[in-house]
Amino acid sequence: PAPFAEQPWVLDRVADVIREVDKRRFSYDLVGWPGSDPPVLLRYRSSEGGHFELHSDLGRGHSTRKLSFSLQLSSPSD
Repeated sequence: PAPFAEQPWVLDRVADVIREVDKRRFSYDLVGWPGSDPPVLLRYRSSEGGHFELHSDLGRGHSTRKLSFSLQLSSPSD
């Protein structure tokens, strides 16, 4: 299933916060988000050496992404 399909309120809440941060700090035109470029849910397990690596956001020919965010969901003991 798509990320957040079982609990769509999570994506709605995150989107609200992102829009508010954009409004206060950047003023980018985020029209159509998250519909046209939905968030991707990734899991990195430190026990397996997982981590986010340097990359380019190149989708279908070019990227229209203006703003990215990371939301860390881990136990405080990690």
